[in-house]
Amino acid sequence: MEKKYYTAVQIAKITGGSVFGDGNVKICGLASLKDACPEDLSFLANKKYAGQISSIKSLLIIAGKD
Repeated sequence: MEKKYYTAVQIAKITGGSVFGDGNVKICGLASLKDACPEDLSFLANKKYAGQISSIKSLLIIAGKD
């Protein structure tokens, strides 16, 4: 099966979010902060995990405004 890629800008438009950084980053998967690879969208659902951001491989993270 062929992978479908979305850019950061496309994902922001779908979710109603904003892009900070390169809006042309292409993503084709979803993973936790710990398990993400560069092509994965990752998410930060709890502020207590914010310290992990500097060590992850994901090029795109969704986070709340808080």
